[in-house]
Amino acid sequence: YTHMGNAYLESRKFQIAIQFYDTALSLCKNRDPVDKAAVATNLIGLSNAYRGQNDLQRALNYALEAQKLRESLWPRDDKSIAATLGTLANIRHEEKKYGEAIELAQRALVIFERILPPNAPELAALLNNLG
Repeated sequence: YTHMGNAYLESRKFQIAIQFYDTALSLCKNRDPVDKAAVATNLIGLSNAYRGQNDLQRALNYALEAQKLRESLWPRDDKSIAATLGTLANIRHEEKKYGEAIELAQRALVIFERILPPNAPELAALLNNLG
């Protein structure tokens, strides 16, 4: 379901993407044990889909929930944590909260610069969004 959500997100069919991410999220939460990494991935998918619909409050809520979960799972310099910080920065930018957006993007940048090669696409995308 997550992969289908990703496909619909990429094709900008946000409402359909939300349906797939919601289904995937329910399945992940109902596993025993709960697949927390997959839960976080689907929360980010939901965040991105709601951001695509310009529902920035929902996008922010899902991204914050994913960030909290990822920070409980992995070290502070994990790539997924940096990616989530980038997502949060994009949302704050769209909300015109530029100071917060820059702070979040800079936190992500510090992590990416530490763990990725200088030509990594994630690094380039983050720098482009800061630009």
